[in-house]
Amino acid sequence: MAIPKTTRKKKTRAPVRRKSGQTSFSFDGWENWSGEEFHRKQQAARQDIYQEYKATDLVQDIYYWMKENGYDKKDIAAAKKAPNHGVHTLGISCKLINMGMPDYNPKHDEYWQSLAGTSGTIKPTSEWIKKKVAELIEKGKVVVRS
Repeated sequence: MAIPKTTRKKKTRAPVRRKSGQTSFSFDGWENWSGEEFHRKQQAARQDIYQEYKATDLVQDIYYWMKENGYDKKDIAAAKKAPNHGVHTLGISCKLINMGMPDYNPKHDEYWQSLAGTSGTIKPTSEWIKKKVAELIEKGKVVVRS
């Protein structure tokens, strides 16, 4: 009778993230960029932040954005109590705004409209952020009540 061979489970490693805590991207001079240039640089900045930061690091950018946009301490406290599941994209958007990305760029919208296969218009980033922050606050209020 043969003894079954045991196989070792391979350990997977998390992606390497830089520890600088800052992205080198700047939105200085965005007013002079074409819509295409703005789109490409915004996407590059998003990708850089996605690769550089964990979601747990980006939640601080959400709270900072909330403070800067008039949310009271009670709402911020509720958001902090909410589970951090699914906040990576929200954190990236808040970080971009906190870094100086404009909330809305009409040239970007014009460029977006000129692309084949796109639909809708580019809206201010803060519209989407406010919707997601409201959901976060509600989730946090449920946790606080429990």
